Amino acid sequence: MKEETKKMLWPLWIIAGALPGVVIWLFLIKIGIAGEFAGILVGLGAIMLYRWSGAELKNGRMIAGTAILVVIALVVNHLGYSMDIYNSFAENWYGAAGEEFTFWDSIKTVYEYFLVKNVEGMRSFYIEAGIQGTLCTLLFWIALFIYYKKYDEIENEEKTGKK
Repeated sequence: MKEETKKMLWPLWIIAGALPGVVIWLFLIKIGIAGEFAGILVGLGAIMLYRWSGAELKNGRMIAGTAILVVIALVVNHLGYSMDIYNSFAENWYGAAGEEFTFWDSIKTVYEYFLVKNVEGMRSFYIEAGIQGTLCTLLFWIALFIYYKKYDEIENEEKTGKK
């Protein structure tokens, strides 16, 4: 891949770097552990692939990357709760009654019953997990973005001999 093409695709590298952390996040939820702390791996993977692409470390790109990662974290949080509902109800309740309960049904159920109706006070748990996952993701993304930006400036000063 050409270097210029690689640099131009920086938003895709952020998304691709986040995917391993997303998979781990969902896996942890599947086995019953709070997965939002895997957001650290989402942010770490995103900055590593962004850095690998050679794209410039500009503040505007940091903000755009932040927006991309916030959306990813919130979607993964919703998918995690949806997986939990699907695994709990698809076989035990609906399967026993002979009815079908799809994953799409669980996505809608989480939205309706957790966010809109706040059944059993689940809205606060949902929102807290979303915030924790987002903050863990952004912790590494923003901190390492700033670190690498300063590091590159110092390295450039040493090469050119200018301050």
